[in-house]
Amino acid sequence: MATMKSAPVSPLMRKVSAYIAGAAQRPLPAKVQEKTKHHVLDTIAAIVSGSRLYPGQKALRYIAAQGGKPEALVLGSRILTSPVKAALATGMCALA
Repeated sequence: MATMKSAPVSPLMRKVSAYIAGAAQRPLPAKVQEKTKHHVLDTIAAIVSGSRLYPGQKALRYIAAQGGKPEALVLGSRILTSPVKAALATGMCALA
């Protein structure tokens, strides 16, 4: 197996890495917080409305037929299933 030789880390990459690593300790600006709330609300609305459309209904029926350990809710429905299946069905509803 061939080994790759590491290249030295550039000063720019060190600066970018330090900025990213410290992001969790910095508060988000108010405008970013507000925009994030709008995006989350928009996504939830897309999931709920998509769960009523044909592609979303097909996804819900498919996941309901698959069963699974009732650990996670499929948003826009009353289906409890595994987290992976809930994520799949919720994503399909969002895209519907």
